[in-house]
Amino acid sequence: MVTKKDTQAALKAFLGLLAATPYHAFSLQQVAEASGVPAGRLIAGFGSKAGLVEAYFADIDAVLLAEPVEADGSVRDRLFDVIMRRFDAMQGERAALANLRKAMRKDRCLALRLAPVRLRSARIVLALAGIDPDSRRGHVSLAGLAVILSRTIDVFLADETADLSPTMKALDAHLARADKAMGRLCGLSRWTPCRRRSKDGPTPSPNSGASAAA
Repeated sequence: MVTKKDTQAALKAFLGLLAATPYHAFSLQQVAEASGVPAGRLIAGFGSKAGLVEAYFADIDAVLLAEPVEADGSVRDRLFDVIMRRFDAMQGERAALANLRKAMRKDRCLALRLAPVRLRSARIVLALAGIDPDSRRGHVSLAGLAVILSRTIDVFLADETADLSPTMKALDAHLARADKAMGRLCGLSRWTPCRRRSKDGPTPSPNSGASAAA
C-alpha cells in the first residue's frame, strides 16, 4: 500500500522528470528509481503516470479547500481570488505543467483520461466561489470556467513575474469577456472589475520540494 511519504517522494520525482523531459519520454519505472519507491507499490497506488497527475492536482485542490474564501465581494471577485490562489500553488511546477499540457494537446487519449481531473478542480473552484456546481447556474458556469481556465493557463505557464501580473490581467480580461458573451454566467447582471486577492502573499505549493527539483 502506498503511504503519504511514498506519494510525496513519487510526486517530487515525477514532477522533476516531467520538468526536464517530455511526458511520454519516461516511464513509471524511472519514477520509481528516482523516488526510491518500489515500482510495484507505485503501480498499486497510482496505476500509471496519469495517476500521479491526478495525485498532484488532488494536492492542489486540497490547498484551496484548506483556506477560507472571503464571503464579501462579488462572485467574480471570489472566482478571481480562487483561480489566482490555484495558480499561486502551481508556480513551482510550471515547467512540468508546460510539458504535461504539450502532451495533452498531442495525445487525445491522455487528455480524455485527465478530463475528470480538470472537471473536479473546476467544480471545486466554483463551489469555493459560492456557486453550486450542481445547480442550473453551476452547469452554465462550469462550461464558461473551463474556457477561462484553458485560455489563462497558457499565459500563466509563460509568466515569469513574481506577482503574476500578466496572468492576473489575462484572467480579468477573460472573466470580462465571459460576462459579455454569456451574460448572467454567475447570476450577476454585470460583473465589476476584479480586485487582487492578496494581502497575505502567494499560496505556497504543496510540492515545494518538487519545485526545487523542477
